This record gives sequence, structure tokens and C-alpha cells, in this order.
Amino acid sequence: NPLESEPLTKLLLKYSVPTTLTLMVNYIYNIVDQIFVGQGVGITGMAAINIAFPLSILVNAVSLLLGDGCAANVSLCLGRREQESANEIFGQAVTWIVASGIALAFICGIFAPHIVTLFGTTNTAYGESLAYMRVIAIGIPFQLICPAFTAMIRADGSPQYTMKCMMAGAVVNIILDPVLIFGIGPFPVLRVTGAAIATVTAQMIVTVMFLIFAMKDTVLFQYVRYLKKPDLHHLKGIVRIGLPTSVQSMLFTGISMIIARLVAGYGDAAVAVQKVGSQIE
Repeated sequence: NPLESEPLTKLLLKYSVPTTLTLMVNYIYNIVDQIFVGQGVGITGMAAINIAFPLSILVNAVSLLLGDGCAANVSLCLGRREQESANEIFGQAVTWIVASGIALAFICGIFAPHIVTLFGTTNTAYGESLAYMRVIAIGIPFQLICPAFTAMIRADGSPQYTMKCMMAGAVVNIILDPVLIFGIGPFPVLRVTGAAIATVTAQMIVTVMFLIFAMKDTVLFQYVRYLKKPDLHHLKGIVRIGLPTSVQSMLFTGISMIIARLVAGYGDAAVAVQKVGSQIE
């Protein structure tokens, strides 16, 4: 195991640089959407896609809860030479990630009109917000899998691969955004719906790349039995470690929702500007 033998400085660079770049790329999706929607749809479109930003943070919080909690527990088990325990924890995490993604997608799809209102949409941006939210809801399982598997593959010892996957997804999003928003070539003009489709498509591609890695991996993934019966004992261990980071993200979601509702009274431009500022932060 290189973690036992390689110099600490080399290991820090090997893991920290790809992880930092992966986190930065993860936020490019919303920023790219804003750039092209701002050019193709205008202020109302920007306000509409930014209404879904708290949902993205909330999904990311669930992903951190399960993904980071799993990765930390797996790393501890591998360090203790407890391969079987690592396999069990990994399998349980995958089960809960898939179940959570499907449940969140179902809930958000049904209650999308109420969610966009809760998140502070304006009357003029309501239609665009709802259209964007419904497509994003379909992609929630993939949105949840991406950061969760990023942490889990990093624990497997391949942080560079996760960085390459996320960069590939970002490139796909950048290419599809103008094509679907503006209706280039054979594609119709889809406005904010096109931005949502581009984002979900990119996340699906990243998920497929992660699955390809899982099928070829010889360190951890090949020993795991997926989609096992949920085990609360292993879930408690995952949640115990992943909860602090997840709660921090959830608190940011709550604050973002409150600010959005306060700003909504000043119109679409105010909502768009506030959200752009929060994402830069």
C-alpha cells in the first residue's frame, strides 16, 4: 500500500491537488449554466436556474454524508487490514446512495412547484424555475453519485481518476449548454430546460465513467457486493463520520433559502445577482 511507504509530502500532493481541482470543477456546472443562460435567456433565466442552487447544495450534503463517511471508514478498515469490513461498509454505502438518490428524485419531481416557491422564485421566473427544477430532479441520483463516488474512489487510491471524470463532465456540459440553450444545428431552442438537460447529461456520463472504474478495479470494488440489504449498524458508522460536513452544507442551504426569499421581493435581477455572488463565495 503506497500510503504505508511513500513520503508524506508526495502523498499530500498526490491526493490534495486532484481533490482541490475536483471540487473546483464540481462548481463549474452552475457557473457555466449561468453564463450561457444569461446570454441566451436573460435575467429571468438566470434567476430561474439559481432558484435550484439550494437543492444542489442539499443533494451534495446527502452525498457528503454517505460518500465521505464511507470513504473515511473504508480507509480506516484498510489501514487495519480489515478487507471484509471495508467491503461491507462500501456495499452498504452504495445501497444507501442509490436509495437516497431515487427517493430525492421522486420527492423533488412531485413537489417541484412547492419547492421552487419555497426557494424564493419570483412570479415572472416561476415557469422557467419549474421547468429547470423538473429536469434537475430527474438527474438527482447522478448528482448524488458523483461526489459520493469521488470520495470513495479517492479512498481506493485513485484521486487522479476522479479528477479526470469530473473534468470530462465539465467539458460535456460546456459543449451541450450553448447547443441546447440556443438551439444550434438540429436541436430546438430549449432555454433553461436545455441548461438542465446539459447538466444532467454530463453527470450521467461521469457516473458511467465511475462504473467503468468499478468494473476494472482490483483494490476494493471487485470485492464488494452491491445493493445489499440495508444494515443500520454500518449506516451509523458512516453517518457518524460524514455528519459534521453534511450538516455544514445543510446549514448553508437553509441560509441560502432565507436570503433568496428576502431578495425575491426586489425582482429577478436581485435574485440573479445574489445567487451569482453566493456561488463565487
